Amino acid sequence: TFNIINFSDSATKLAEKPLANTRENRSKALNYISQLDADGGTELMNGVNTVLDFPKAADGRLRSIVLLSDGLIGDDEAIVGRIRDQLQPGNRLYSFGVGASTNRFLLNRLAELGRGTVTILPPDEDAVDVAEKFFSEINNPVVTNIEVDWVGEGEAPEIYPQRLPDLFASQPLVLYGRKQDGSSGQLHITGTVAGGQSYEKVLDVDFQQVRGNGAIAQLWGRSRIKDLMNQMYIRETPEIIQAVTETALGYRLLSKYTSFVAVTDEVRVDPGDAQLSEEVPAETPEGMVPYFGPSRSIPEPSGLVGNLIAGLLMVIYFTRKRWYSFARAMLKKIS
Repeated sequence: TFNIINFSDSATKLAEKPLANTRENRSKALNYISQLDADGGTELMNGVNTVLDFPKAADGRLRSIVLLSDGLIGDDEAIVGRIRDQLQPGNRLYSFGVGASTNRFLLNRLAELGRGTVTILPPDEDAVDVAEKFFSEINNPVVTNIEVDWVGEGEAPEIYPQRLPDLFASQPLVLYGRKQDGSSGQLHITGTVAGGQSYEKVLDVDFQQVRGNGAIAQLWGRSRIKDLMNQMYIRETPEIIQAVTETALGYRLLSKYTSFVAVTDEVRVDPGDAQLSEEVPAETPEGMVPYFGPSRSIPEPSGLVGNLIAGLLMVIYFTRKRWYSFARAMLKKIS
């Protein structure tokens, strides 16, 4: 089953509930997409609330949510907090950003919390090629519902991310762990493979191999800070602020509460000289469209979103992949 939700200043949808994957409903979806017009503001919370208010997916079904936008979405913390607290366990969220003006921080963080992946379409790359690759990746999860347990002596290692994503074909699943006593052991990995069958594997872990490797230690520190910050969206707490600060200082990392300070004894300015004033431009990343309006809602920079959605569907239409895969992966909301 599938559905489509388009959002701007408000959110509308193809149907009130997910539609069965029939020829008639597929035709209805393509007609709906052909009439979309990318205007208004990129108020993602409208779309998020509509998605989260949908009835829970039936048991045994995986609901995939594909977010597509070319807008510089704001209100990051509220949106991330909503997904963190309200996205149901049986859902997956995939982010697809178009162009240089997308909020990459937000798209990445939503995909991480949604146990999915993120793809960015640069202005100079072919949309069809990128869409085909994106579809191929999210349509081929190798293992889902992955859980990792420690088997061995001592306390279990502290592993991040705590919400493990699915394992996809041709992509690694990277976890970062720290074990205070350094004793080796095994990781017991369980999950679900295609057809609903159980997956189980035991991996030997030798912490002595990476002892003293500062670069790997910093990767763990970054992952821990990211997890802690995810807990504080919407409301900060003194305990987590302290944990973030201590982790950043301990691993020499930048964070919201720490920074690097450069100190020099060299005199570069003569306080007796005349003062000069000069306007300094506010630089933006290459290709990004700056916006300085009063609202937190950022207008869509172009009509790419509607065209991209239609392009994604046409990619599937002209391949020999089965239609149920099209319904599962390429529409905005899938049960």
